[in-house]
Amino acid sequence: MRSGRRWIKAAHWRTRRRRKTACSAFRPFSLVVPLTYASDALHSIMLRGWGVGQVQVAVDVLVLLAYDALTLLGAAVFVRRQA
Repeated sequence: MRSGRRWIKAAHWRTRRRRKTACSAFRPFSLVVPLTYASDALHSIMLRGWGVGQVQVAVDVLVLLAYDALTLLGAAVFVRRQA
């Protein structure tokens, strides 16, 4: 059972290391993709034990809600023009 714990820690270390060494040229593009905010919020909640009351998690959730609202508004305008 202890080997399983070591494997999980090693896997977490590898993903953390890969995340830090990602190409910095792609960082501006990742800020546009809402999946980045969802994964950051879930990462903070599940691994760090933070709640929605933390500022970083709240900002991520607000960005996702704003993206949802803009997408819904754009779809409504598009459908209205088609009809």
